[in-house]
Formats: sequence, C-alpha cells, structure tokens
Amino acid sequence: MKIKQVNTDGLIAIFAGGIIGTLCYCIYGLVTFYVLFLINIYLNIDSFNTLTLWLVTGPLIIFMISGQYLLIGDSISEFERIGSFAVIKGSIIGFCLWFIVTLLTYLFSIGFIPISNTPLMIVYGYSIMATMSLISLYNMKKWVNVEQFFC
Repeated sequence: MKIKQVNTDGLIAIFAGGIIGTLCYCIYGLVTFYVLFLINIYLNIDSFNTLTLWLVTGPLIIFMISGQYLLIGDSISEFERIGSFAVIKGSIIGFCLWFIVTLLTYLFSIGFIPISNTPLMIVYGYSIMATMSLISLYNMKKWVNVEQFFC
C-alpha cells in the first residue's frame, strides 16, 4: 500500500493565503462601510440595505481564493493554476449575477422572500457563487487537455 505524503508547506501556504485574503477583505469592508456612512450622512440616503449588504459581504470568498492564488500560484502546477483561476472567475461571475438580482429587487421594490431575509440572501448568493465556480471548473476541464498535465 502506497502512502501519500502530505505537503505541509503547501497547506501552510493555503492557510496563509486565506488569511491574507481575509485581511484584504477587512480593508475592503472598512472602506466600503466608510463610504456608505458618508453617503448616509451627507446625502441623507438610507444606504444600508440588502444591496449594500451583498456588496460588502459577497466578495469575502473572492478575496480568500485570490489570496491563496497569489500566495501559492508559483508553486503549483499549470493545471492547478488554471483550476484556481477558473474558481476565481466563477466566483466573480456568481457575485455579479446575485448583485444584479439584488439590484433589480431593490430598484423595483420586489418583496422577494430570499432577498428580504438577510441570512438567506447571503447563503443564496454564496450558493450561486459556488455553482458558477463549479460550472467554470467543469468548462475548464472540458476545454483543457487534462492528459497533457499528467503525462
């Protein structure tokens, strides 16, 4: 029986990349909340709604995956690099799709049940991001010659 060795350096790099991405997300969140706070004070517009909540909470996964990709991008194989980029691309597409849905429900004041319930709105948004990432990975494996990377 062959035992596979676990590369602890790779695991530490993945974990550190997630932390770096989370720290970048915190900076993004603070800047976004500051801008929303200024809009709320100076323009007297209620800028804290489901649309802005998704704008703040949605990119968390994108930042985490991007942090991992930037940290371990040089040390992984070309196939894994393409796969990581496909996940980032799918997450961005999913974020934009759910942002459009929340924008339309906000503009037309549609009482769409999943949008009005805040925790469900975030779960549905992340579900769409995960679905688009899986579709992007499937398309990547369909178009990339997988055998060339393993031979």
